[in-house]
Amino acid sequence: MSSADCGRLWGEALDDTLLTCEQLQAMVGLSRSGIYSMVRCGNLPEPMRIGRRSYWAKSSIKSAMLRIKERSMKSLGRRKVHL
Repeated sequence: MSSADCGRLWGEALDDTLLTCEQLQAMVGLSRSGIYSMVRCGNLPEPMRIGRRSYWAKSSIKSAMLRIKERSMKSLGRRKVHL
């Protein structure tokens, strides 16, 4: 990892936004039950509980989405295309 990448990641960690379930729904385009289903499957991180509300760190959601994208790209790369 380059120093620029480390600096960017450090900056994101210092300025991490907490997302409510409603904000996360808008960001990923899933329903509430869809989000919690992805949490149970391990595709999204567990939320943080503050009082009675659940929050997700925006940086952890971005990381999870990148992992999902990488996995899907790898699986597409393994498929044989028949024309």
